[in-house]
Amino acid sequence: MTEIQQFVSVAESLAKKAGDLCLELQGHLGDIKYKSAKDVVTIADVSSEKLIVDGLREAFPTHSIRTEEAGVVEGSDPRYRWIIDPVGP
Repeated sequence: MTEIQQFVSVAESLAKKAGDLCLELQGHLGDIKYKSAKDVVTIADVSSEKLIVDGLREAFPTHSIRTEEAGVVEGSDPRYRWIIDPVGP
């Protein structure tokens, strides 16, 4: 497996897990926080983002990760930066 294939494999797996988690949470979102009149944050946003970040950190501990809710998690290898926004409009 090439490096790119490994990246894609991990990303696909985490995306599916995050999607399953969001479906489980649908209808049970708890407190909804408003970042603006049109931009909300739910437990699905935060939980799915955490699942993805934790999975990426485990698979690629030297990579940086930029997230919508938590900001930037710096890694030691500047060649790699993941951009995460798991729940969108």
